[in-house]
Amino acid sequence: MKRKFSFGMAMLSLLKCVGYFAVYYIATTVATVIATLALMTKHTSSEIQALIQANLLPITLMTSAVFLLITAIYYNHSKRYDSFSHKMNLRPIRLGTMPYVLCLGICMLFFVNLVIGILPIPEEWLKAQSESTSAWAEDSSMLMKVLTVGIFAPITEEVLFRGLMLGTMRRHIGNIPAIIISAVAFGLVHGTPLAMAYAFVLGILMGWLFCKTNSMLTTVIFHMTYNITSLYGSFLSKEYVGMLCLMSVPISIACIVAISRIPPIPETKYNDKEE
Repeated sequence: MKRKFSFGMAMLSLLKCVGYFAVYYIATTVATVIATLALMTKHTSSEIQALIQANLLPITLMTSAVFLLITAIYYNHSKRYDSFSHKMNLRPIRLGTMPYVLCLGICMLFFVNLVIGILPIPEEWLKAQSESTSAWAEDSSMLMKVLTVGIFAPITEEVLFRGLMLGTMRRHIGNIPAIIISAVAFGLVHGTPLAMAYAFVLGILMGWLFCKTNSMLTTVIFHMTYNITSLYGSFLSKEYVGMLCLMSVPISIACIVAISRIPPIPETKYNDKEE
C-alpha cells in the first residue's frame, strides 16, 4: 500500500537512521574497548595503538558481529516488529537475477579502477587511499581478509545502509531521495576522499538494486562479490587488469539492463505496526 508523503514521518525516519548510526558506533566502541583491554593484559600502554592498528581486521570482525547480534536480537524480540529478516527486506530473488548480480559485482570493481585511472585524481587522495589499505592489508592473512572484508563487512554495511536506512526512508520520502541519502552516508563512513567518492557511486547502484529487486539479499551478494574480487584482483597482472577494465563498461551496462528487465518477486505488504 502506497503511503502519502508526510513531513513528520519523513523526519521520524531520518531520526531513526541517526539512531541506527548510533547503535553501529556504540558497537564499534564496545568492540574496540574489548580488544584494547585484551591487548593491555599482555602489552604496555605504549604499544596498544600500534597493536590495534595491526589487529584492525579482527577488531572490525568483532564490531560487525556485535552490531549484527544487537540488531538481530532487537528485531526478533521486539513486539513492534515481525522479525529481523522482515525488517531487513531479506526476500528471495529470482534465480535469473543472480548471475547478473554476480557479474555486475565483479565488473564494477574494474569499472571503478578504470574511472580512477582516467580521471585526474589528486595525488593526496591516492596516497591517503594507499595508506588506508596498507594499514590492514600487509599484516593480515587472506582468510581474515575474506572473513572480514569479503563477508562480515558487506553484511554489516548492507544491514545498516540498505536494510535499515534505505528500507526505512523510502517508505516516507520516496526511493530516489532515500537512495541518495543512504549513499551519502555509505560514502562518508569510508574515510578517505577517494573511497568516499566511489563508495557514494556504489551506494547509488546498490540502492537501485535494493529497490528494483525488493530484497537486501541482492545488495549483500553484490557487495560481497565486489569486495572479494578486490582482494584477489591484486594478484592479476597489469595487462590483464587493463583488459578487464575496458571490458567492464559494456558488461556492466548489459547486466544493469538485464536486471532492470527481470520483474522482482512480489513484495509482501509491510506490517503497519513497523512504523
